[in-house]
Amino acid sequence: MRRYSPSEINTAIRCGQQHHIFHRLGHRAPPAVALEVGKESHRVTLQDDLGAVVEGKPHPGEGYLLDVYLSRLEGNDALRSAPDLDTEHGGFTKLYDHEAKAFNGLLAASHGWRHKAVPVAVEEHVEGMLGGIPIHGYLDLREPSRVTDLKRRGPKSRAYTVEQAGSSLQLLAYAAMTTLPEVAYVELRDGAKAIDFDRKCITVAPVLPAAVARVAQIYAAAVEMIEREIIMPVDKMGGNAWACSARFCGAFAASAVDYLTGERIACPYGELARVSVAIGGVDGMGKETE
Repeated sequence: MRRYSPSEINTAIRCGQQHHIFHRLGHRAPPAVALEVGKESHRVTLQDDLGAVVEGKPHPGEGYLLDVYLSRLEGNDALRSAPDLDTEHGGFTKLYDHEAKAFNGLLAASHGWRHKAVPVAVEEHVEGMLGGIPIHGYLDLREPSRVTDLKRRGPKSRAYTVEQAGSSLQLLAYAAMTTLPEVAYVELRDGAKAIDFDRKCITVAPVLPAAVARVAQIYAAAVEMIEREIIMPVDKMGGNAWACSARFCGAFAASAVDYLTGERIACPYGELARVSVAIGGVDGMGKETE
């Protein structure tokens, strides 16, 4: 059996058709501003800031990190070619000016957390078995007792809950492979107040054996669907409607033809209201599910 990454399995769980287009046909969604900005934010925070600490160096100053971030935006060709750069963000110059302010505020707000973090490894490749499935992937951040995932979010986004962190398929998969007892979300928020950062933007949850067992069940079922080429409908009522947008599967609606085979790409699933597959067990906080 080949190896799977949590992100690939999560794509299949979210929408089997999207998994088919991306992982079997080899297509990729066109670049999007949010994805490229998030990628560069991660890169600076993890590689240039916390990565320096892993190497035994002091935290770089905020001014240096801001300069690195902005230079990376300037050199990001995918960002400049993103279809939504002009239509939704007013072009590169306007986006650049916005990011100069937003990321500077983000660095100020996250100063306390970053200087208290104890990074053991950043963007570390891990692999192991989960539910009989070979799993591999890259952690954002590994600290002595937990796996931490960084999320860049807007100032008005609702904070993650302990339940969400403790039931995250991806975080629990990585925790199982590293045998760490905790998982955490760190939300890098534009314009957050430094005094509130720890209270509002760091969510830590314990890793419960029953929750890991549930993830193993879900992953085993998802991989079976992938290998048997069973395409499940997207659950548009479960927060996944964005998967059908023009930035993802909807990007192929214009041509509606797979350029590799010449066959039409049609999605008979996106119109359905709600479909889900339930696996009994417990959620991330130990509550029974049906």
